[in-house]
Amino acid sequence: MLFYERYTSRKPVAGVVQTGSTTRTIKTSTDHSGENWGFVRIYEGAHAGVVAQIIDIQPDSITVSNYIYMVDMPNYYRYMENEHLPVIENWIPIFGDKYVLCEGSKIWKYEAPAIITVKEILDNVGFVTLNTTTIPAKINADINFLVNNHTGLTIKYLPCLYIQNTFLDIDGYLFSRAFAPNAVNMQPLAGKKYIPRQFAPLTNISQDIFETEINSVLGLSIAFVEDWDMYHAHGGNVHCGSVVKRLPIENWWEKQPKK
Repeated sequence: MLFYERYTSRKPVAGVVQTGSTTRTIKTSTDHSGENWGFVRIYEGAHAGVVAQIIDIQPDSITVSNYIYMVDMPNYYRYMENEHLPVIENWIPIFGDKYVLCEGSKIWKYEAPAIITVKEILDNVGFVTLNTTTIPAKINADINFLVNNHTGLTIKYLPCLYIQNTFLDIDGYLFSRAFAPNAVNMQPLAGKKYIPRQFAPLTNISQDIFETEINSVLGLSIAFVEDWDMYHAHGGNVHCGSVVKRLPIENWWEKQPKK
């Protein structure tokens, strides 16, 4: 399963690099010719993290463009941010590495394909710990504060994953951001909730697993908005990119949380 891929006719397929690969050309044991594959990612092996656009497919090989990137999971955060990615020169695929093919991929701001496998994500201990321990603890603390200071609240949980940088910022802190477009960063308007399209893995019936869960939690009064290129790739989402004129709550200053 892949994050950030979309297909029109064929689901992603996996394979293993065979002997005889040459510069920018993957030797395959399966005939992928005649199929509309657009991108390849090495997800396991010595070159795990290599990703590129496909330019030619033969019965026993796949050739990629000159723009070959190393977008591995341990350093994935920096690829989402304002950094030009180095292009791998004279890349020769290694026998035994495992690859996955897909038709389409979302693109980060500096042209690197965003596709990444669920396996790579789950194999990254830091990412798993961040999303199962660190972030939930912070969210639960905020929820407890709200519940203790307000009455009549209904708490609803939406899927969201976070990724953390691996270096300290100027103030000496580690910073995290939404990995997939943040559904909580929505915009409610006129009875409908506008939510960033998720680009999470797809089920066997081509349903986005995050969008399916969001629908089940919030009901049908939602609309998914494509905001990847304009906002998510730049660190924001729907709420960041929209302005809504609203009437203020009466005597709002009397309804602030207790200090």
